[in-house]
Amino acid sequence: MAAVEKRIDSEDGIAYTFEELAEFYKRKFKKAAVLAYWDECKPVKRKRAEAKAEPKAKVKAEPKGRAKADPKSAAAEKPRSLGRPARAGETNSSKPVDISSLTKVSKDDLGLLPQPDRPRFKTALVGIYVRSQPYGGSDKSSNGHRYDTIPFANGMITAGMSCQLIHYVHDEHDKFFDVVKNFDALIVRCNPGQIKGDGGNQSKFDDGMRAMRKLGIQVWPSPDVMEFMGAKDALCKIATMSIGLEDTLAYYDPADFAAGFKKTMAFQPRVIKQNRGSSGEGIWIIKLKSGDYCKSFGERSCADDEVLDLMEANDNHSEEHTVGEFIEFCVNGKTGKSGTWTSNGAGKYLEGGKAAGGQLVDQRFCPRIVEGELRYNMASDELVGIIHKKPKEGGISAVGGTGSIYTYYGPKEKKFVSLTKSFLKDDLSKVMPALGLDSEPIPLWWTTDFILSSPEGTAAKDEKWIVGEFNCSCVGISKCLPAYCKEDTPEACYNDIPKKDLAEVRRMGGLVGQKGLDILLKSMRTSGKVCKAGESFSAGPVDVSALKKIGKDDMGLLAQPVKPKFKTALVGIYVRSQPYGGSDKSSNGHRYDTIPFANGMINAGMSCQLIHYVNEEHDKFFDVVKNFDALIVRCNPGQIKGDGGNQSKFDDGMRAMRKLGIQVWPSPDVMEFMGAKDALCKIATMSIGLEDTLAYYDPADFAAGFKKTMAFQPRVIKQNRGSSGEGIWIIKLKSGDYCKSFGERSCADDEVLDLMEANDNHSEEHTVGEFIEFCVNGKTGKSGTWTSNGAGKYLEGGKAAGGQLVDQRFCPRIVEGELRYNMVSDELVGIIHKKPKEGGISAVGGTGSIYTYYSPNEKKFTSLTKSFLKDDLPKVMPALGLGSEPIPLWWTTDFILSSPEGTATKDEKWIVGEFNCSCVGISKCLPAYCKEDTPEACYNDIPKKDALEAKRMGDLMGKKGLAILNTIVPEFGYWAIRGLGAPCRMMLAFGGVTVKESSYTMGAAADWFGKDKPRLAASNPLMNLPWFKDGDRVTTQSNAVLLQVAARCRLGGRGKQEGDVQQLLCDVYDLRDTFCNTMYWYKGVVRTVTEYNAAKATYFEKKAGPFFDKYESWLKLHGSAFFAGPRPTAADFHIWEMLDQHELYAKDLGQASPCSTRPALKAFYDKFRAMEKLQAYFNSESYKLPCNVTTLAFWSGPGSSIPADAPK
Repeated sequence: MAAVEKRIDSEDGIAYTFEELAEFYKRKFKKAAVLAYWDECKPVKRKRAEAKAEPKAKVKAEPKGRAKADPKSAAAEKPRSLGRPARAGETNSSKPVDISSLTKVSKDDLGLLPQPDRPRFKTALVGIYVRSQPYGGSDKSSNGHRYDTIPFANGMITAGMSCQLIHYVHDEHDKFFDVVKNFDALIVRCNPGQIKGDGGNQSKFDDGMRAMRKLGIQVWPSPDVMEFMGAKDALCKIATMSIGLEDTLAYYDPADFAAGFKKTMAFQPRVIKQNRGSSGEGIWIIKLKSGDYCKSFGERSCADDEVLDLMEANDNHSEEHTVGEFIEFCVNGKTGKSGTWTSNGAGKYLEGGKAAGGQLVDQRFCPRIVEGELRYNMASDELVGIIHKKPKEGGISAVGGTGSIYTYYGPKEKKFVSLTKSFLKDDLSKVMPALGLDSEPIPLWWTTDFILSSPEGTAAKDEKWIVGEFNCSCVGISKCLPAYCKEDTPEACYNDIPKKDLAEVRRMGGLVGQKGLDILLKSMRTSGKVCKAGESFSAGPVDVSALKKIGKDDMGLLAQPVKPKFKTALVGIYVRSQPYGGSDKSSNGHRYDTIPFANGMINAGMSCQLIHYVNEEHDKFFDVVKNFDALIVRCNPGQIKGDGGNQSKFDDGMRAMRKLGIQVWPSPDVMEFMGAKDALCKIATMSIGLEDTLAYYDPADFAAGFKKTMAFQPRVIKQNRGSSGEGIWIIKLKSGDYCKSFGERSCADDEVLDLMEANDNHSEEHTVGEFIEFCVNGKTGKSGTWTSNGAGKYLEGGKAAGGQLVDQRFCPRIVEGELRYNMVSDELVGIIHKKPKEGGISAVGGTGSIYTYYSPNEKKFTSLTKSFLKDDLPKVMPALGLGSEPIPLWWTTDFILSSPEGTATKDEKWIVGEFNCSCVGISKCLPAYCKEDTPEACYNDIPKKDALEAKRMGDLMGKKGLAILNTIVPEFGYWAIRGLGAPCRMMLAFGGVTVKESSYTMGAAADWFGKDKPRLAASNPLMNLPWFKDGDRVTTQSNAVLLQVAARCRLGGRGKQEGDVQQLLCDVYDLRDTFCNTMYWYKGVVRTVTEYNAAKATYFEKKAGPFFDKYESWLKLHGSAFFAGPRPTAADFHIWEMLDQHELYAKDLGQASPCSTRPALKAFYDKFRAMEKLQAYFNSESYKLPCNVTTLAFWSGPGSSIPADAPK
């Protein structure tokens, strides 16, 4: 019975069955989406022995219409449910893209599967039919398609894409490219020279394909890929890589070629390769007939009359010519000066110069080429087979048709394991960038030919194989050759491919289809695909399916990146009792300026999911969002309360996220401390403040203080709550009877005040006593009659509840207007001059004020800009008690001119009127918010020029957000041993968390006891090793550190798992104590070498064995791959570490492995050790550290001996 197929989940690098994957993601995605993700996951290649070990395993579940996995291949042919392939005379290429305007060249689509009803992507396979040649060209089946067309096209279809078969006819060039721009990808299968052979222009065709690439359409392979990979000077570009030779030269100019070739030829036998042609034509293996080579390069150059022995690689024929004749032939072809040539080639290899492909490559001849070369057949980045091509006896080239012998090997052939490993792991990722093709994917189907350059006798593991050439220009599938027409098979077709070869052909096609799908999925996520109406791009990468979905769609949101640098979420609030969900909403339920914020994060390489806070699911909400790295809070003041929630409860939840090291932009403390009016008191001594700015939290203090300041000068009294100028009063004594010096007198309760409220510039007249009563107790019998819409009571609840009033000197020049500095973090992005309506004082919107917009470099305000950004801004957050918080991503500062009239511009003093970071809007996005006359307003209603400006701001926010996250590097400290540090190091490596580690040695223990411990103890008096610092939080004590690191790396488990993790951590700590009691003499359990020798004899049986028995039983009882479920948690890391240390110890003692009699534990140990995300750790110095302190332990690690000073 077939073994269960497993594939690797890229989220954690672990292999799962489809059922396991579907179970884990069932609350996050619909089954169809899980299936689509399954298709993206890399299959695990199972060994036969593994398959036999599970004879009763069920084949993975697949939904209707999908294939069951062939046990021999994850990419095997799909079942009949995909539909019946086309028969003779039938076509399956008419849809989904309308191609009816193109000339139909082929007779039918024999063998092509039906196109899917809803293709994931739309592709086309482009062929060329040479009308002047028999059968349409030497590579054609009798129906006009290339002989290996069907496997490629069916591979795309089985991967869930459509693939229509079309032909390029040069007579309809413009029409052709007008049609193909409707595809997502084009697979070009045109042999070199065929377009020209049909009367077309290859350059014109290539330019058309380049235009498709500019439209974002994939072209496989693109003209640039074919040109740069196929060019012989590609060998020069990889010369410094392990698969190249550093003395590989390229010539584009006749003079350079003549001089260079004479010099290299005098030194060593050479291979000269032309850039054009194929099948070895124009590739010459050359030796000096005399054998008179110089000892060092450059010692001499050949003379024109020296005789050369030449062999051409296309047919291994030999010729003899002088150096001069060979140069003449290469440059000018067969002339009177070149002698008589039997080669079928015309020479003229440099014709047209570099731009036209005129070039010659001069490479050292490797004599072992007579033993044969290796052809690596590649499907994208995956090796599918190796061919050893041995030349005919006496020949050098192994080109087909020369009597060469071909031997076929699988991709894992042991003979070539060293080359395969180094090429695939070390060199392959560098090839495309080296060739100037880093923006292109590796070709879907291509080959690399390798030549052995090492001298005879070199050990296989040390052999150096160099690239002879790359080929991606319509490489064929050799198993399909029976389908091409020739004189004796003029009716050859797809059905002529032997059945035994079809399975392999379909496997290759299926693999190509999967690789094509991978490329398109990656391209979609990185090229900025935009979410349309009705679509959502917020389902992942963090699972938010447990939260109520509020937004109708994510219109305008970019696709989430495949591998985000950080995971962020934008948190909104939808007020269900208000029209449209609140006055700041688009018709889909998101805030009107949500998209620029989120897309800015995505453009910076982070993910940004759009979610809403719903107060009824408070606990669930905060359980989900702890999986993000940062939260962008976009909730207008009062909205949470307006929706029935509790703002304080929400704020406490966000504060808890900050304690976990998660960024919150802006955090509740930032909003509170920056938005509080007493912030003006905290910056009073800075150049942007006024020293006589006072704050009141107590009614008595307010009454006494206000009476004193009011008697001295006109004042501005500002409440802490509210917005848009409500509760901000500009006040003057009606009598104008101000004292000359502060404190000289205080106002009486019956003195009359002229008041103006900033929200609407309305005026009122009240006594001092009435104003104090209104501010303290609101509208009462003692406060008089107020026309203000406000309720007063500004001190209600006291300081803790935000009850406060700020008393600031009135600056009369406010009537000239104030300046709003719009800021993205520490960068000024614009200035607004807000001038009040004539007769008014406040410039709040809606009061008839005039707004003038300036760039951040406006010269009028250069003095203020310079001093604020350079001198004051770095001090603002510390002054407000926010030294540990970043500057908000998007915020404003309002400035008022306090200098008297006549002050020179350079000497003007501008003071802060207020800071605002509480959901500041992007005004360019206002057309996207709903109101009575625009109830369906959406992101697409923002004018294009305004959308571009909003994007600029959003992108800047993304860059600033990324910079903040990149600078927050956690710190970890422990002894320079594995011990308790190893599980933490592994979790950090697994979670991809960059960490700064402080590693302490016993010899330099003063660094810990005398330096770091006292420093850290100031934040945490419990300080000990290990410790973990994440943001402001410093954690110590072993299991607490393990759990904190687990939380940072999202390895703490979910729901019931959390309890299991904590139980297991406590239990494995007991195992560690048992181990340490045996290893360390200072523990006082095993105290001497004599006692240790006695204890180690029975250690595994009596001490460690019972623990391992428990763990074996636990795994069997729960039936999961890891201790708390299908994915690793903190418990697995500590248990594995202790298991590994015991494995090493048992080996040193010559005893059996603890896993040898415990199969479940053995399976866990092996699976954990093989996890892809941990391989860098296992190859690092951290894994090589001693298990225990070498100077204090009887055994400290593999091969260790008992210290000489150990107690005897």
